[in-house]
Amino acid sequence: MFLRRNPLCMDPFFRHSSEHRIEPSKVTDHIIPHHGNPSLFKDPNNLGSLCISCHNQKTFMESNGHDVTYPRLTVSQLRERALLGISKPDPEVLV
Repeated sequence: MFLRRNPLCMDPFFRHSSEHRIEPSKVTDHIIPHHGNPSLFKDPNNLGSLCISCHNQKTFMESNGHDVTYPRLTVSQLRERALLGISKPDPEVLV
């Protein structure tokens, strides 16, 4: 159900938008890893949608001690980011 409402990858590493593209989401991700914490696990505001490649990269980085969080973006924000070819966070344009 979550992926139906959030059909696009949130692109936490700006790989897709830097190539002027968007990717469909395939995985529901916990933005902040829950590590068994039931409140983080159940929190709908802690869910994000990722493609398999971004989820694998995020999981790998987290398992190596990196903090990888990302904003939840709307479909229109993701499309605009891809249209502009944004390759890094720029608060003046889009988060």
